[in-house]
Amino acid sequence: RRLQHRGQPVIVPAGTQVMTTVGASGGSDEPVVFTTSADLEIAPPQLFSAKTTTALDDRVTDVWDDLRFNVVGVPCFTSPDLTPGDAFYLGFSENLAGSVLRLAISAQAEGIGVDPRNPPLVWEVWNGEAWLTAQVTEDSTGGLNRAGEVVLLIPIEHQLMTIGNTAAYWLRARLLAPHPGQPTY
Repeated sequence: RRLQHRGQPVIVPAGTQVMTTVGASGGSDEPVVFTTSADLEIAPPQLFSAKTTTALDDRVTDVWDDLRFNVVGVPCFTSPDLTPGDAFYLGFSENLAGSVLRLAISAQAEGIGVDPRNPPLVWEVWNGEAWLTAQVTEDSTGGLNRAGEVVLLIPIEHQLMTIGNTAAYWLRARLLAPHPGQPTY
């Protein structure tokens, strides 16, 4: 049975048997079956902030209103010359540790020459001491170059952080140096 939330929390009662769709880590393709020990509330995460930062001058730009209201959208990376380390941040009101997060993204091709199977981009969350990589389990956007979905497995450590006077549980997409053979930004 699949849970549907339509934006509302879903309660999984204690004693419910649950099965993964893929095997657990360790190379097994067998699903993992477990039983909930207490009622479990599954609620959609609440996004409430978006920012961009530039690597060269550490400029923080609030793009939340543009993300919500601008029909054209918002550029993820705002420096005139894209630079490794430039980042786009999404701020959530609750800890996403251990969650699977699906982002629906509208985008246009701008990373000409970027290998969509291996874009110079990493998704990360703050653990209180360092940025940890979130595992990308699906990316039909080709590294934010076309409309699609990005599905991320958020690490089990995710801590509150303040960026540009906003405290949130941040998820960021950060530009990496281009891979050998790919064009520079």
